[in-house]
Amino acid sequence: ALNLAENTNHTLHNLCPLRGSQVRDALAWAKHLHAALHRWGPQVQVVFAQHHWPTWGQARATRFLADQRDLYRSLHDQTVRLMCHGLKAAEIAERLQLPAGVSQRWHNRGYYGTVSHNVKAIVQRYLSWYDAHPANLHALPPVDAARKTIEYMGGVDAVLQRARADLERGEYRWVAEVLKHAVYAHPERADARELAAQALEQMGFQAESATWRNAFLLGAHEYRHGPPQAQPTGVGFGLVAALSSELVFDALAVRLIAPRADGLAFCMHWHFTDRAEHWRVDLVNGALHALPVTEAPTAADVSLTLARSTLDELLAGRLQPAEAVADGRLLLAGQRALLAQFFGLLDRFSPSFPMVDVAPGPAA
Repeated sequence: ALNLAENTNHTLHNLCPLRGSQVRDALAWAKHLHAALHRWGPQVQVVFAQHHWPTWGQARATRFLADQRDLYRSLHDQTVRLMCHGLKAAEIAERLQLPAGVSQRWHNRGYYGTVSHNVKAIVQRYLSWYDAHPANLHALPPVDAARKTIEYMGGVDAVLQRARADLERGEYRWVAEVLKHAVYAHPERADARELAAQALEQMGFQAESATWRNAFLLGAHEYRHGPPQAQPTGVGFGLVAALSSELVFDALAVRLIAPRADGLAFCMHWHFTDRAEHWRVDLVNGALHALPVTEAPTAADVSLTLARSTLDELLAGRLQPAEAVADGRLLLAGQRALLAQFFGLLDRFSPSFPMVDVAPGPAA
């Protein structure tokens, strides 16, 4: 039996997951399936696909591979064809229909990904977020745009009156859209939040895709009960320990609060004794640069000698820098005050943030 699990799924997959990721290449997906089908099709006995039961038997397995190949090829080519006519992503998503021979196969249905979502992902992969309309090039941020929109529409009470009538007519998508602006402009209005929740709830009930249904119902829940409670910051120790030192320094660079670092410039030498690694880390112009080196750099303003596992504990919140110094697990040489200063420049993130309300953003 051959395992042809790579790039197959017993439903329409997401070319760009709702959780966020780089857009996957639908064209390469289809081509690899086509090559696999012709190379191994006569011998295949079972196909293992993500999330679902295997497909058994040569005839059924090859039919499945061919259907999936046709699915992603059709999605890609027809999206690009309509792009070449100047249609925008949302317009293509409303217009594109897969051939019946593709769309009517149950393992090609949108129980997970959707045609609409994948069309937009393909457009994003080729053309980026900008849809070529200049009004969208430098649009107002959501709250500012919402306040002006609701004002132009006659105020929030007038909007709610019309939205209730549209909800009764089943125009859930439009109600969700207009009440998004109403809640951005007037987050305190419980009646606007409830009406918005009802619209999203109905869209969730109607969604074929489980991921879409989850998103709609999560939005409805937040409108009614508010955003999730803030969770403790910190990263799981096992995850941090599994990262290479390069990735750890990349993560620290992302956490650097550049405005706090304005005007600061210093060089740090990190020696990880348990990995026999030396790293030169430069802070300059609000950016952090890490480079593996063979020995301590002569330009270092401070040198830190510690096990990488100690840094992992620091990043996971299981150990504080002062504690590590006090118990001898972190040795300092040079400008010792730079250690506390460096850790004071790092941002902290919460895994809980609002979906339908405005994110508060960083404190500083």
